[in-house]
This record gives sequence, C-alpha cells and structure tokens, in this order.
Amino acid sequence: MDSSILKVKIGGASDSYEVYQALQQLDYVQVVNNQNFSFDLHTTQEKRFAQDLFLLCMERNWYILRLVAAEKSLEDIFIQLRKN
Repeated sequence: MDSSILKVKIGGASDSYEVYQALQQLDYVQVVNNQNFSFDLHTTQEKRFAQDLFLLCMERNWYILRLVAAEKSLEDIFIQLRKN
C-alpha cells in the first residue's frame, strides 16, 4: 500500500505539542517545524485523513492554514523501490 505525505499547518492553537498529540491519534506524524505548527503527515488514506483533520480542528476551534500533498523526490521513489 502506497503512502502519501501531506503538509499541514494548523492555526488557532496555543501549544504545538497539543497539536502534535492530537494529530498522532489520526495517523503517523512527523514534525517539520513546531514553532509555526507545521507538520508532515504520512498516511495511506488521504481522503479519510483530510475529513478527520477537519473534524479535529472544528472540535478544538483550530483552523487549517495549509493542507497540500507533497511531491515525492527521485530519492524517495528509489528508496521505496529498494524496500519492495
């Protein structure tokens, strides 16, 4: 199963660790920059994740400043091919 990397930036939160913990409940999260609430999220279910992220933000009065799919580099593709 192929995974996608989504780049997310959250607004309206006061503590980046709280955002990190909440996002971990949805899927695997790798922190890119915890000072401006930016995260790389690795997921195999992009559509479900986007819906769950929206609901999470709505429940906590946060907002999504950015949600974009990251492009895979040639190195990423090569590593994935070597694993398979």
